[in-house]
Amino acid sequence: MAEPTALEIIDTYTEGDTLPVFSRTFTGGDITGWTITLNMRRTNGTLLSKTATITDGPNGAYEFAFLAADLVAGDAQPVEIVLDDTAGGIQTQHNIQFCVRDNV
Repeated sequence: MAEPTALEIIDTYTEGDTLPVFSRTFTGGDITGWTITLNMRRTNGTLLSKTATITDGPNGAYEFAFLAADLVAGDAQPVEIVLDDTAGGIQTQHNIQFCVRDNV
């Protein structure tokens, strides 16, 4: 399982957004039956945990959908994505940050 090496900044969202879904692709193979979780340490000190929907398991595609209360404004909110193959293999990707804009 390969991990991203460069810091990835996600700045697509404004506080309260529910779209677009946050789509990802695991290039290491079939993820059918896996559990994939996003954990974000928000600027208000709380932890957001979301479980992914696998959209195309054989091709490694999955996505996270946000509720209006999920995204809190703030820069450099660290994110980890935990990929669990449910057979003892776990990979944690941690080089991701969300920068969520304030509403005007």
